[in-house]
Amino acid sequence: IMSKNFGGYEFEGPFTHTGMLNNSSGVYVIVDDNEHSRVIDVGISDEIKKRILGHGRKNQWEKHAKYLACFVLYCAEPLRSNVENTIRNSYNPTSGER
Repeated sequence: IMSKNFGGYEFEGPFTHTGMLNNSSGVYVIVDDNEHSRVIDVGISDEIKKRILGHGRKNQWEKHAKYLACFVLYCAEPLRSNVENTIRNSYNPTSGER
């Protein structure tokens, strides 16, 4: 497993299959698998794997990239909200809420 820095935080990934994820608390970053610097969405969850599997914006993600990958930072509150806000403000993802 490699890592990538988003907003000053080291994330694990890229993961191209949800079976590779832990169902733990943290932050996830959805990217174009061909261009890992292109952030499509970012979010937080108590159960990252479950959240991504049932995410309501999956169709939006797929409109922005043919192949998707995910990077994760496993952590708890309040850090995860701070990380999500930093990434959302720094990368302006094409999906999700500001």
